[in-house]
Amino acid sequence: MARKFKSMDGNNAAAYVSYAFTEVAGIYPITPSSPMADLVDQWAAAGQKNIFGTTVKVCEMQSEAGASGTVHGSLNAGALTTTYTASQGLLLMIPNMYKIAGELLPCVFHVSARTVSSHALNIFGDHSDVMACRQTGFAMLCEGNVQEVMDLGPVAHLASIEGRVPFVNFFDGFRTSHEIQKVAVWDYDDLKEMCDMDAVDAFRKHALNPERPNMRGSHENGDIFFQHREACNPYYDALPEVGHACGHCLSGSISVLAALALQELQDELDLDVHIIGTPAEETYGAKCNMVEQGIFGQYDMASMVHLYDTNLPVPKLQALSAYLYRFHGRAAHASSAPWEGANAFNGAQLMFHAIDMLRQHTRPDAQFHGVILHGGEAPNIVPEEVALELYIRALDKYDLQELVRKVDDCARGAAIATQTTWDKEPAFPGFDNLKANPAGSAALAEVFSELGLPLNGDPEKIFASSDIGNISYVCPSFHPCLQVADCGTALHTRQFAAVMKTARAHQALDDGAKLIALHTAKIFGDEELFQAMKADFGQ
Repeated sequence: MARKFKSMDGNNAAAYVSYAFTEVAGIYPITPSSPMADLVDQWAAAGQKNIFGTTVKVCEMQSEAGASGTVHGSLNAGALTTTYTASQGLLLMIPNMYKIAGELLPCVFHVSARTVSSHALNIFGDHSDVMACRQTGFAMLCEGNVQEVMDLGPVAHLASIEGRVPFVNFFDGFRTSHEIQKVAVWDYDDLKEMCDMDAVDAFRKHALNPERPNMRGSHENGDIFFQHREACNPYYDALPEVGHACGHCLSGSISVLAALALQELQDELDLDVHIIGTPAEETYGAKCNMVEQGIFGQYDMASMVHLYDTNLPVPKLQALSAYLYRFHGRAAHASSAPWEGANAFNGAQLMFHAIDMLRQHTRPDAQFHGVILHGGEAPNIVPEEVALELYIRALDKYDLQELVRKVDDCARGAAIATQTTWDKEPAFPGFDNLKANPAGSAALAEVFSELGLPLNGDPEKIFASSDIGNISYVCPSFHPCLQVADCGTALHTRQFAAVMKTARAHQALDDGAKLIALHTAKIFGDEELFQAMKADFGQ
């Protein structure tokens, strides 16, 4: 629908778009945010409908702390709830913000940002109120003019509903909040079409209800608290694109469901089942640090399912080393005195050329890929400091060590040729390849067959790298790939992320949990197989 133009200020724009996605508004006035709450109250009194066909219920409390408590309680009751505040008012909401974020409750706090009073009261915006909330777990979205408030305000609500991460949506108080501009206004029918009603329905079903009992607000010891706190990380990982493009959200759920199923068999099979949260697999490899701390050395085996476009008992995981290489040169004016400089960018450039020449003399499984993170300050200044990040991979972690040595030689030669110096440091802990375990893998293939899951993946295709490889060198480890998408659907794409919200993902949750549980039961229920698995690990 064509958008109509209207004159309004930022507060009006924020109130207008937020009303569309709001069922309950918990409010308490504070300058310069008060007009947002006032407008919502006026529209509700006039019977204006939101996109759900209802009138917003406005609850004015006696402080901002009470308003945020209203938001928290209302969200737990299954109503999409919003509030509006600024400055010290926002600070009073921080305790409830921790709770809202920790419980993954979707909502938006609209903030006309204003400085927090220090030696004096000040009405202008240094965003010190918003910056004090970065640690709460709320995502943040900022607008610089009234049209952006109109356009990005809905983004905050839509992303929160779909991603289950609460948002602070903020703009300058007394500038954007009160500046009147002519803006293109959204029609509520268009906003309704954008809204993921399945996500809204899932949120409402998650509400506290005697028909669907669940536990909230418990007390936990440190070890369990830490794991539950880390369990929210996949939602933040997914938020930039609002999707789980590698299926980690489902992998974690599969492990939990499998453990719950095996709980009933612990005495019969004489085993203990532990669930260990291992975040940041795509970047900093929490499993690597856990291995170094001896966490996995006590276990007889470890299992985790990865979602994929085919079924594969044993993916081909490469070992990975990641380094930051830095070249140090000497700055000089690139026009008037270039001979006085030493070009660090040339060193990095020559290193990449040397690696490209190295490729033709390495095994087919060897891979090198990198980017320049910092290439200099300005074209007329000879670059003094240049940094690049490089990933080096091989199918065997011992072959990888030799590749790293050769890459270091490329850096060393490039530095000599350009009269620069170089150094390096790990970008994150290295990943090992997945250590083979023929006996355990054969049993896993049998379980695939028993579940009617066809082995349609290519076992020779390189899968990439994962920190589960590090675990495989301290205890037998299994990382089967389970098909959840059509063949050819690549990981880390919007197409793969979209699958995470389909019935196929729910079926994969069931299949994956059975895969782990049955495989574990098969191994621990057969002493000969168990010993064969241990023997393979010892080789």
